[in-house]
Amino acid sequence: MSTTPTPTPTPTPRKKSLGAIKKHAKEIQRESEGHTYLECLNLAAVKAGFQNYNHAFNHATLLAKVRLSDLVKCEIKWNEFRPAFPERVGDLFVTVTPSQLIPENVLQRLVFFCPEFWIDSETGSYEREHFRIDSAYFNRVTGIEYLKESTKVKRGVLSFHLLKNHWRASIFDYGTKLSRDEMAVQIKRAVIDQITDTLERYLSEDLEPARIISQENHAHMVDVWEAHDIQRMLDTV
Repeated sequence: MSTTPTPTPTPTPRKKSLGAIKKHAKEIQRESEGHTYLECLNLAAVKAGFQNYNHAFNHATLLAKVRLSDLVKCEIKWNEFRPAFPERVGDLFVTVTPSQLIPENVLQRLVFFCPEFWIDSETGSYEREHFRIDSAYFNRVTGIEYLKESTKVKRGVLSFHLLKNHWRASIFDYGTKLSRDEMAVQIKRAVIDQITDTLERYLSEDLEPARIISQENHAHMVDVWEAHDIQRMLDTV
């Protein structure tokens, strides 16, 4: 009577797909004697970072039901021209909906990065930032263990976290030749891509520890705000 091979988990940077697990299971079965395919499936799943094959299957099923990009909603509100601050042309409001895969208490602690918008100069001799989205102060993550700064702009903080599932940012125009509609398309695409990439990496256990704020640190970050202040700051009206 065969016995189930003792699993020896090995850390992997990213959980494998069901197809990869099945392929690995067949390799294990060819190299071993007397073990059933189901036993080898479980071993392959454990080596891929799951508890067993059923765990891997349930994870894949949930992931298939949720299109991560559908969880992200972007709204842009353009400003009237302001002579005192002409570069600030609008505000960005982003909502990320919690799901069974990523519950709210986890979602709030993930560190996301602002995308940057650089193009070649007309001469092609250097790059220039033609517009920018800059996170609101209450969404910025500036703790030294989590901070990410721009490599191109001095003191440009890119790291941010959600507050009640929301992120608010300002839009600055530095002489772009794009129309507002074209800017909106680029901004929304870049933001959704960045956020969904972070969510995918979290689900695959491939997100760096510095991209997940500890519960204790997160509590300190949000305790400075009263509930009514948070709502006022995030208000889109």
